[in-house]
Amino acid sequence: MTAPRHNIAALAAVQIIRFTAAFAVSIALARGLGLANYGVYATIATVAHLLAFSSNLGIHQLLPRAIARSPAAEHSGWVRTAWWSTLGGSAVATVAIGSWAALYNPAWLVPALVAGVSLGLMSLVNVYMAAFEGIRTMALQLRGVVAGRTVVVIATAIALGVGGGLTGVFAAQGVAWLVTLVVFGWTWRRTVQASDHRINTSSMVRASLPFAGFVAFAALQERVDILVLDAVRGPEEVGIYRGATLFLINIPVLARIVSTAAYPSLATNRGPSELAHILRLLLAVGSAFAVGGWLVGPALVQAVLGDEYAESGPLLALGALALPLVFLRIGCSLGLLTNDAERTRFVGMAAAAGANVGLNLLIIPTYGATGAMATTIACEGLLLVLYMWPVRRSIVDVAQSSWRAILPAGVLAGVLMAPVPLAVATALGIVAWGAAAWSVGGVTPADLRRLRQL
Repeated sequence: MTAPRHNIAALAAVQIIRFTAAFAVSIALARGLGLANYGVYATIATVAHLLAFSSNLGIHQLLPRAIARSPAAEHSGWVRTAWWSTLGGSAVATVAIGSWAALYNPAWLVPALVAGVSLGLMSLVNVYMAAFEGIRTMALQLRGVVAGRTVVVIATAIALGVGGGLTGVFAAQGVAWLVTLVVFGWTWRRTVQASDHRINTSSMVRASLPFAGFVAFAALQERVDILVLDAVRGPEEVGIYRGATLFLINIPVLARIVSTAAYPSLATNRGPSELAHILRLLLAVGSAFAVGGWLVGPALVQAVLGDEYAESGPLLALGALALPLVFLRIGCSLGLLTNDAERTRFVGMAAAAGANVGLNLLIIPTYGATGAMATTIACEGLLLVLYMWPVRRSIVDVAQSSWRAILPAGVLAGVLMAPVPLAVATALGIVAWGAAAWSVGGVTPADLRRLRQL
């Protein structure tokens, strides 16, 4: 079994593989489907994610903490109960997704049902991923992730090549999740000794309800803009918006790597100084991405997605301004979670989601995708404020040295504005940011040692 000190490296490898595959598939879909069909894909996927993420009642978020705090004899019982609960919820979600498509646009019924099955398989995969995080052996995820992400890239290319359309694309994703599920199940059975210990299902569901509310409102907060855009402006506007957000939604993977790796450790060894350390690192990295996205985002979108998505570039630049808020919000959410304050997370996310729905309905009809992006930034700011107060001791520590995290981003901006080719400026900027962060203490050797211990 992998030693805990390797968790951050293993988790980083897993997330980088997932990110690379997801990004490659997203680019292929954007270019292969075209602007309007990519907008339809995004709308169906949005509804499928909303229902599928809510279907397991947040059990996959409860599981790492529950396993980390329970004796080894109970681990298989937790996973078995979570797996069957998620399977039932996924079946209900798939029916709901099909019903939505039949009412909203009957032509979308078949791809929507396939998307529902695919996302249900993903929910089952998440149970095993949460279990591996709980026993702090993230390296066990590698084999399944490599197999599944390899399949999704190949299968998506085949689906696009033979003209499989949206149904073929969602089917390719379903096959990939099935492969991952089989490998994860095999790995779990080989790693954890089976036991007859039973976890009371109703007790687990009651404990997971605050997580379920959080997951449901988080999905609504992150994706309601696409639904409103499709209803008010149509698929092409969704395609433009999605062309920008496919970059933005993948960048916070770095924050989630740190947060996920730290979760089991902080759940058993809570303290404001540990959280402050993580928040400062997240602020430093989030600020760098904000500067990079603002300055090179438009050119990056056009180079990667083509001229058809030229309007997505300014949206990416605007949305990049929210990245420091997103990174800090992920860190504060970790602090709430490890201190058993999931109800506070739920209330905050519900408030932000409600504000997001209202603002989107008010602003999108007039301002379209630009209004949707501005609303996202405003609601991320609101959510961060709501999450900051319960962990204010850590926030005060970060604020006192925030200049160390932000100053290197200014150095990066100066390099990116130099009159040299974009690739050269980006490479030099990364080096300059790293040197500046190291010299002013934004990222220190002690920080890296602490990360390796997660």
